[in-house]
Amino acid sequence: MGQVAVQTLLRNESINHVIVADNDPQRLKSFVESLDTERASAKVVDISDEAALVEVMREGDVVMNTSGPYYRYGVAVVRAVIEARRNYADMDDDWRPTQQVLELDVKAREAGISVVVGIGSSPGATNLLAKHAAAQLDRVDAVHTAWGSLGGPRPPVRGEPSSRVAWSTSCTVLVGRFLRSATASLYM
Repeated sequence: MGQVAVQTLLRNESINHVIVADNDPQRLKSFVESLDTERASAKVVDISDEAALVEVMREGDVVMNTSGPYYRYGVAVVRAVIEARRNYADMDDDWRPTQQVLELDVKAREAGISVVVGIGSSPGATNLLAKHAAAQLDRVDAVHTAWGSLGGPRPPVRGEPSSRVAWSTSCTVLVGRFLRSATASLYM
């Protein structure tokens, strides 16, 4: 996801420069070189080193976090971005750290920054699709978002070496009513 985000940012001519940060120097160097542009540079940083993270964040205007797992790093990264006083967006798909990040709202406001969480596939695209679908209904009774599996081999257990791939997707179910007709359920 991070590589796609960087490539997407670089397609936007109004973006002057993208700093790509990673803890793996070889992977980082290879990726930035593959971009073949002077508008991207590489910074090796350990996401668990808050001081180093703040230092790198201060080199940019906006921070986009695509690293996970968010349950482990999400809140710490947001605390660092508040200290760095940089606007922020991430792709957090885990409700627990999202709740914890939302509790930092006052600190973010005091720092004069915006913190936007969950702009990935789910939440993110699924939320936008639900909003669009809700606009087609007269009344919305509930919106449910869930992860699901499309089958295939089971995912590897943590620490288990494996090249197996498990397919998964997210689904939003919007239950509402067209007041002029029957109950509607929209599946996305």
